[in-house]
Amino acid sequence: MAWTGQNDEALAAKRATLPTTLPLSTTLPVSTKSTKSTTEASFIIDDIPFNNIWLALAFLVINVLAAIAWFFKGSAWATKTPPRPGAQPIRANELRNRLLAINQTGTPVEVTDNGDTIDITWRYADARWLDHAKAHGMRRIHKLSLDLSEDDHTVRVREYMSAVDWSAGVDAASIQWRAAIGIQFFQYEH
Repeated sequence: MAWTGQNDEALAAKRATLPTTLPLSTTLPVSTKSTKSTTEASFIIDDIPFNNIWLALAFLVINVLAAIAWFFKGSAWATKTPPRPGAQPIRANELRNRLLAINQTGTPVEVTDNGDTIDITWRYADARWLDHAKAHGMRRIHKLSLDLSEDDHTVRVREYMSAVDWSAGVDAASIQWRAAIGIQFFQYEH
């Protein structure tokens, strides 16, 4: 804990008003400037309860494990979509055939069967253009990898995103690449 005060007496008075006091470890003088005059202030730093390194490491490990468990439980809850009331589940093979039939519709989506998973790839930006004596290009890919579970009639989804932007001209060249894997809750780009 840290307390501030104008002088050592003010700090001692603050500490005396507390129900319990911790042992004093350090008193450091600090100079502060005010508009009227220069005053001297002090502050006290008390020993923290983690002066045992093993206790601090145990606390850190427990804290990290709790955060990881909360994240995965939260992401599973946030991405779960229950079926409409009265909807009947279909067999995994029928769903696989329906998804593969999307390839015949002429959409910018490509569906591929990889045995265990089905990949749905959307190439929504593949462009090149010239302006002011520079060549520019960009490529965007968004892919969903679906894992169909026949046992519990669920589909588990993992998202993949990739973006490449490049530019080349007489004076300079640049390239930027970004990629992401996982569950994306919200994104807005302009």
